[in-house]
Amino acid sequence: MKNVYSTPELKQYVLENYDGSSEMITQIQEKFNVPRGVITSMARRLKLSKNKNFWSESDLEYLKENWGIKTVPIMSKFLKRTPYAVRRMAIKLELGTRKLNYTLDEVGRLFDIDAKAVKRWGGKGLVITKAKTDAKIYSIKVEDLIEFLKDYKGYWDSRKMQYSLWITEPEWFKQRKREDKLKPNKHYQKWDDNQDRKLVELYNKGMEYKEIGEIIGRSEVTTKQRMRDINFGRK
Repeated sequence: MKNVYSTPELKQYVLENYDGSSEMITQIQEKFNVPRGVITSMARRLKLSKNKNFWSESDLEYLKENWGIKTVPIMSKFLKRTPYAVRRMAIKLELGTRKLNYTLDEVGRLFDIDAKAVKRWGGKGLVITKAKTDAKIYSIKVEDLIEFLKDYKGYWDSRKMQYSLWITEPEWFKQRKREDKLKPNKHYQKWDDNQDRKLVELYNKGMEYKEIGEIIGRSEVTTKQRMRDINFGRK
């Protein structure tokens, strides 16, 4: 019998992030709305280690010396650990946030959104710097990203964040996480035909995206993005 919970997206996420910890299993469970047993069974089938928590002295020294110099994906490949495990150990060692600027792709992976969506944040208030070359290389300072998150809370969801930007999370961010937990799980579900029809119907009535999102159970940003995706314009 086919496992209805098993999807390519879940498998890929487990491969990239599973470390056997209860914290990670809970994160995967909430993100994909699946039973814990499905996650652990999948991890066993994929032959993932149940315990990746042991760090040798040489591993810790490598992390300390390269944190803020090399990217997390490069360090995780060298250490043969998941990016999540590397970031969690950096937090435990109080290494702070990365010293280097973030790229659009890195911010996108952090919030589980497309890099193009991050680039659009530049028109909403996020400071994005372009390298002085012909190549399309952009960077975002940590402090500028945090200021954007504080001022433009409607554009991101704390539940989708892959790791924390802080060793000790500020109170405003803790409050945001509490608020996001109360939001309906539709934020993680795909749009269906009925929702699309409702979206178009309310849009044609002249309603604003924020109001439509509240009725459908989606954020203002998600509602606006869905309208772009289906390529529909108000007459």
